[in-house]
Amino acid sequence: MARIEGLKGRKAPFWLKALYRFSRRTVRKLTGNREAGLPEPMTVLAHRRWLLSAYGMFEFGLRRSRSLDFKLKQLARLKTSTLTGCPW
Repeated sequence: MARIEGLKGRKAPFWLKALYRFSRRTVRKLTGNREAGLPEPMTVLAHRRWLLSAYGMFEFGLRRSRSLDFKLKQLARLKTSTLTGCPW
């Protein structure tokens, strides 16, 4: 649980709502869960546009890298976050 409340709902500008919609669709496609929500780090980082764009560029670069299979990369991220105790 984050100490900073995420930027959601009516507080979010139009461009951010579109980004949230795209992210929800991507998470649902990745997990296969139709009830999957929005990643919490994204809503917290949305308070600072430059930080959110840097996070997006990092995620895009990670997704485009071809050195490992995509599912194996996701499994490694999950294992790393579990080992470090990161809730995200």
